[in-house]
Amino acid sequence: MTITLNLPESTEKALQELAARRGQDTAAFILSLVDEAILFEDFEPIPPDDPQERAEAIEGIRRGLEASAAGQVTPIEQVFADVKARHGIPD
Repeated sequence: MTITLNLPESTEKALQELAARRGQDTAAFILSLVDEAILFEDFEPIPPDDPQERAEAIEGIRRGLEASAAGQVTPIEQVFADVKARHGIPD
């Protein structure tokens, strides 16, 4: 499927810079964002009445964002390839 987006110039520039920092072209980077959004579609937040679980979740998110900003991430294509190889799933 091909989708055309009309983005403000500042958004386009930001996406290009983020993609470059991760060593991806802009289209691959945007595809990884869409894949992540689909993966988290069914995400249910931790109820605010459990402060310990909430604090742990926030800390995990913070660490993940820091790792992502530092480029310490595995591209989704590699994750899928690893899962397929591990489980003998053909391409």
